Amino acid sequence: MISWRSRQQFKYFLFLIILALVGAGIGAYFFLNRPGSCFDGMQNNSELGVDCGGSCARLCPFEVSEVITHWVRVFPARVSGGESVYDAAAFLENPNFDAEVKNVSYTFTLYDAKNVLSGTRKGSTFLAPGDRFVLYENGIPAGSGTHAPQRALLEIENLRWERVLKSTESDMPARDELVTDGARFESAPAGSAPKVFATITNRSLRDVRDIEVVAVLSGVDDNVIDASKTTISRLGAGESKTVTLLLSLTLREIPARIEVFPHWSVAR
Repeated sequence: MISWRSRQQFKYFLFLIILALVGAGIGAYFFLNRPGSCFDGMQNNSELGVDCGGSCARLCPFEVSEVITHWVRVFPARVSGGESVYDAAAFLENPNFDAEVKNVSYTFTLYDAKNVLSGTRKGSTFLAPGDRFVLYENGIPAGSGTHAPQRALLEIENLRWERVLKSTESDMPARDELVTDGARFESAPAGSAPKVFATITNRSLRDVRDIEVVAVLSGVDDNVIDASKTTISRLGAGESKTVTLLLSLTLREIPARIEVFPHWSVAR
């Protein structure tokens, strides 16, 4: 016959088993019926894809237009530290006015006349809504002589598009409120670098920081002949600053046209 003590122990262990089963059931219920999120690796709620679209900040690839690459150029060599180095530039456009990429990776690849790899340069940038800007890299080590670069390709990677919130958009100057006035070319004697002077004006009511400024020079045939970049750390509301951009020592042609592209990001 089972003793009273044994019956009590049995009831106690049975209670613990029932309690564990109830707890597991409740946990399973909430796990299986948890609300969807934009980071759970599944398409749920109002999402148009896996963790993108709908209520998510991240946009699905089919919701945005592709980045437009208008041109890619490599510029003549100069000598730095005993080796030939080159500059490369690409004119890009983000046709999406409500989407941005806060960090995008890119690679410039340089090829010689026989299509042999001559040099590469990796970097990162950002794509602001409606952006039209020139991506510029200088001092790329590459071959010389018959292996000198003759053309360049640009590869863009890691395009994680995000929707621009109205509150964020209204906190920054519109793209046309940062303007360029009076770009001027100054030639130089042999051995000295020609220059471009440009005045950048912030017509908005807010300060803008970390502005990349690229000048692009074109010849009479509208072909790009050189480019240069500088930065402005801060441009106050209503403030103007004149920047100086040094050009290639090998440039001897007087440009027929000068375009200056300021570039800044909400994310910075």
